[in-house]
Amino acid sequence: MRVRGLSWRPRRTPLAADGVAGVGQVGKELARRLLARGDTGAFRGIAGETTLVLLGRDPPWVDGAVYLGREPGAPRLWVPTRLEPDLDAFRVGRKLLEMGLVGPVALLPDQGLAIPLSEAAPLQVEALQGWL
Repeated sequence: MRVRGLSWRPRRTPLAADGVAGVGQVGKELARRLLARGDTGAFRGIAGETTLVLLGRDPPWVDGAVYLGREPGAPRLWVPTRLEPDLDAFRVGRKLLEMGLVGPVALLPDQGLAIPLSEAAPLQVEALQGWL
């Protein structure tokens, strides 16, 4: 889902990376690296046609991926670890509610995306291989 009207600024103290998102070839590389590591069971995930989001500690490193942390004061809001929205968490949450997003959501500012995470499930090797 597209999100408009949010501005972002650098975060003084980066958040811990509790997840990662990749779009296009970056998402595919995330999947390949996770499969190569062999620890898919340590992650929950959700995949769209071109986007992969992995939730869990110590996500694989891929250039161009968006590393996600939970926004302080809004733990259902996953944002880039090095950026923060110009709006406070309450207003961001309200904006998402107006869009019909009520569960946990990952925000990818460069792509202008809000990804609902309510259906994120434990990863299965076969499903991840099939997505590739």
